[in-house]
Amino acid sequence: MTDHDSDPYSDLADYIEGAPAAAPVVAPHPALAGSPQWLGEDDGESEGTPPDDAASISLEVIAVCAREPQNDTGNGQRLLHHFGQDLLNVRDVGWHAWTGTHWEREGGQEIAVRRAQATATRIVLEADFLAHTPHEAALIEAADDTAAALAAIDKVKELTDEQKARKRDLQQAVDAGAWARAQLQARQIARRKYAVSSGNAGKIRGMLDQALPHRTIRTDELDGNKRAFNVANGTLHFIGTDEPDPDASDHSDRTVKRYRVELRPHDRADNISKVAPVEYDRAATCPRFLAAVKRFQPIEPVRKFVQRYHGYALTGLTGEQCLIFNYGTGSNWKSTFTEIVARIMGPYCATIAFESLAGDGQKNGSQASPDIARLPGARLVRASEPERGVQFKEALIKSLTGGEPMLTRHNFKDFFEFTPDFKLSLAGNHKPQISGVDEGIWRRINFVPWPVSIAKHERRPMNEVLAELWEERAGILNWLIAGALDYLNHGLRPPQEVIDATADYREEMDPVGTFCGICVEAVASHPDGTPASTVPARQMYDAFAAWAENSAVRPWREKSFAEAMATKGFQKERHRDGVRYLHVTLKNVPTRRRRDDDPPHPADNDELAPV
Repeated sequence: MTDHDSDPYSDLADYIEGAPAAAPVVAPHPALAGSPQWLGEDDGESEGTPPDDAASISLEVIAVCAREPQNDTGNGQRLLHHFGQDLLNVRDVGWHAWTGTHWEREGGQEIAVRRAQATATRIVLEADFLAHTPHEAALIEAADDTAAALAAIDKVKELTDEQKARKRDLQQAVDAGAWARAQLQARQIARRKYAVSSGNAGKIRGMLDQALPHRTIRTDELDGNKRAFNVANGTLHFIGTDEPDPDASDHSDRTVKRYRVELRPHDRADNISKVAPVEYDRAATCPRFLAAVKRFQPIEPVRKFVQRYHGYALTGLTGEQCLIFNYGTGSNWKSTFTEIVARIMGPYCATIAFESLAGDGQKNGSQASPDIARLPGARLVRASEPERGVQFKEALIKSLTGGEPMLTRHNFKDFFEFTPDFKLSLAGNHKPQISGVDEGIWRRINFVPWPVSIAKHERRPMNEVLAELWEERAGILNWLIAGALDYLNHGLRPPQEVIDATADYREEMDPVGTFCGICVEAVASHPDGTPASTVPARQMYDAFAAWAENSAVRPWREKSFAEAMATKGFQKERHRDGVRYLHVTLKNVPTRRRRDDDPPHPADNDELAPV
């Protein structure tokens, strides 16, 4: 039994577990001023020192953190109290850090670790904000009240038995007060030592792990506002309001959405992860840029369409499910145009090798696709200069432009799902091959010729031209914004010139369809349904090869030709003398050349053509 067992406040001793019998004298830690540190004996464990930025740290935040428990959960909360507003975790992606303009992924993990380390160094400041419990405060108050009475009794030389008993009671109260003071001092020492151990690697990981659930968003919440575009001096918001439809009748209350652009301050809550390296200036112009675009795209409807498409790329909208292919034979400014737009969009634009979109290389579903995995969040993706004769990976093109979720992964990483927000802007001096005849691929293509070439004596280094255009970047941004508003208010509206150029491209890519239109004629059946006319399959192919030679079109081998005819709905039937096409006849067939000279079509292989 101890002397404290008979103390009227002994319940406090039971309440405080592990109380030391005696404690050294402790002075407040120098959080805000240079007061002396612990004056007791050194037990070999460091209590840490205050961080260099102690004077700039909010006292309110330190006081809140002082109430957190000494474990990983408490440290996670400390990290949130000090730095939580500037840290954001994106599921399956990782930590992002607030830069003042956007959430930056690059280096986000390192910044999160540094913030956790800084949090650990600040824990030492909490010691001076720890307080006595109510029980301890009551003991201290009682001790202070009895101190004078005890001092008076000590002056009496001869004590009566009653005075001796009284002195024991008073001494017990004073001892209890000293013990209560020691509890706070012990907790302060423990908190300072805990600050040191919290800087260990395992504790740093634990702190981040416990903070993570409170600062995590889904991948689709990052850059989730598809009508917001971040620039250096704020965020552009394309805002739609309902207005009366001017085409509605006088008695109709029908409305239409009309969009405008508004610059707002950067806001963490927007969850934007990119910023274009240009400031918005409503009054900025770009005369040199406009003159060049007008020169190299002299047809105004085509020029306006190019503006709308690339303005559409400022948004994360993908409802059009299309791409643009800028075609020209060289020195026609298409590359310069794409480059200056890409520079203005900055991280909103990504570049991909054309080999990722075309060619013979195919990946199975388990392989990594780092070229695609780096595209989430981009608004514009460009690729240029395909090799001659290279063929589009049509299934991939459909996925990238379809607006539907797709799976991809980086090397040595797990698969993740993302929905493309980007628009494809492709360019080349050669036309990629498209073997598909279905509408699913062709409705996505917008073929835009760049018909004007720069004379040799006018050519200048591209970097020199781009440097001049960069001076007009704010004006070019306004040109793109005008295109975005035109798109949002009136739609993409490909002009007839682009529609016709795409049709010519399709015809060039579909020689079988062109051949059928010129050389194949449908014949009605007999009344009993039997064919009135048939053409042997070999004769049909010979006619196609002859037409192709006469039209300067690369012919296909017989297997590819047969598959294309089947896709177009031509019926075949096997007879004793071979396979025949039904209900058709040939016309206007030119003279046939040697069949052994037929070059292969990309879809050909050694398998036999289906009947």
